Formats: sequence, C-alpha cells, structure tokens
Amino acid sequence: MIEKIYDIAKVYVKDLPFEKKLSQNLGRDKYLIVINLDEKKFEDLVFSEVGVNDEKIFFYQKKGNFSVSFSPSIYLQGDDKKDKNALKKLIEFFNHEKTKDIYEVLLSSFDAIYEKLTQIDKRERQNLAIVIVVKINGEIIYPADHEGIAEVFRSRLTESLKSSKKDAHSRCFLCGREVDSYPILNEVFKFSSFDKPGFTPVMSRNSAGISNICMDCFADLKAARNFINENLTFSFFGGGKLWIIPSGDSLGIKKVVNNITNIFSKKGRTTFANIERELEEILSDEISIHYDFVILRISNNEEKILLHIEDVSPSRISQIHTTSKKIVT
Repeated sequence: MIEKIYDIAKVYVKDLPFEKKLSQNLGRDKYLIVINLDEKKFEDLVFSEVGVNDEKIFFYQKKGNFSVSFSPSIYLQGDDKKDKNALKKLIEFFNHEKTKDIYEVLLSSFDAIYEKLTQIDKRERQNLAIVIVVKINGEIIYPADHEGIAEVFRSRLTESLKSSKKDAHSRCFLCGREVDSYPILNEVFKFSSFDKPGFTPVMSRNSAGISNICMDCFADLKAARNFINENLTFSFFGGGKLWIIPSGDSLGIKKVVNNITNIFSKKGRTTFANIERELEEILSDEISIHYDFVILRISNNEEKILLHIEDVSPSRISQIHTTSKKIVT
C-alpha cells in the first residue's frame, strides 16, 4: 500500500519544491502577523479565512514538547498562557542566520503582538492559527515566497526528522539509495509501527530499522499523504475515514482522481454513504486501474487500520454497483 501511495506521489507531487512537499494543510482561519522589514516594526494583525493563500503558508504540526516551532505558523489553543508560549515558539523559528532580521523585529515586538492576540475572544482563538508574513517595499510576502523562510523551514524539518541511529549499509526501501541517517516512516503513517523494536518479533533494540527511507522519498510520501487527505478521503460510519488509493498507469489515475474531485466541487465534503453510488460508477469506469480501500480510525496522534482491501478490480466494483441498484429498485 505504501508503494502505491508513493506512485501517487510520482504522478502529482514529484516536481514540488522539497519544503512544499513537507508542508501540511493549515486547515483553519488564521491571523497574519505582519512584520514591516522596511521600518523594522510589527505592523498589524490581519484576519485571513481558511483557504486564502494557504498554498503560500508553510505548516508542520508535530506532537511533543518543543521549544521551537517547526514552521512559521502555529495553532492557537484559546488559553492565554498556552497561546503566549505558542507565540514564543513561533518567534524562535526565526532564530536563524537566514531570518535574523525578522527574528529581531519579532523579539522587540513580542509584547505588542501578544497584546493584540489577547484582544481576540478565547473561544475564537481555539480554532485559529497565526502566521508570520513580512512586508518589503510595501508588499506582503508569504513564507513560501521568501527564500530565507523557505530555507529555514527546510533546514529545521530535515534536522528534526533525522534518526539518531545510523547504519552505513542501509538503503531506502523505495528508491534503493544508500542512507546513513533517515526519517522514520511513522512520521508519515502513524499506523506504521512495524519498524519499531517491540512491535516486530526478534527485532533488536539496536536495529536502525527495517523500513529505511531517504529524506527525498520521505518528502514524496508526506506530500502524497496530504494529497490523499485532501482529494481521496471520505468520512465513514463510526467516525472512521475511508481512503481510496488508485494504482495503475498515470493517465488512469489522473482520470479517476479528477472525477472524484468533481464530486467534491459539486457537493463539498460529504460522507461516503451519500455518494456511494456515484463513486461506484466512477471507479468501475476506468478499466486500467485497481484500488485499495483502507478504513482507518484517526484520533489525535493515533491511527489504526480497521480494514484494508487490496487490488479491487473495476469489474468487481461494477458488479457491486449493478447489484446494489437492483436491490434499491
């Protein structure tokens, strides 16, 4: 299944810049903290709806107790003390030689920024993010358009994802290149625990892992996972999520994905049950493609695969569709 997701990456995200592959969907309304670099001052806090310029915002959420944000954006929690701490972590992201000018303005403006934040109702803040943007020559520059911020984002994530364990004989299980320090597959798929000591029988605790992956392939998988979340995921009964993973030739994959996203554009995000018949018709139409269906339970930092059906053919889906129509009528 992971290799099939990797193939989706080859079709849709292979040519994206490395840092864009690692960036996650912010998925919230946000406030832009505008730093005027011409005048070396904090200028304003500007509201921006979810989806507006989100493609220009770097975001990476990582669980745990960290003193530095991994991206120039961070979630708020609606608690003064926690949000003050979040702002400190966000500012520390810029404590880098490539973004020293931004960092110095943020440090000197901390109290003014925090005071503006606390004027936002706590209940509203629970569902908000804050993003640092800069103004140069009167123009707002988003993180993805600022070379220094992009480089810091790439650098911080690359260093944080490297394993402390090294094995000179390791090779990436996807591309075959030799790796001596690599990210953990579990960072992309939380259900991937098979390369952890204690989860795999007779695996040594000194082992560097059995699913070694290079940073480039890790970024491809991360981007493909985000693509599936946004384009090929449906809500299922009991709070589960359904992934539809097409595999086959690239033209067939593109046709199927395009037809599925057309449903989203017409009806918006909806449950699988509401569009089941339409999906069956779409999936049975492209004969060059087979499908994996994965039902997951995703809760906070935990993911469990409840059901995984592999290599379902279009003809079998067509049979299901024809039979279901007869039952309904």
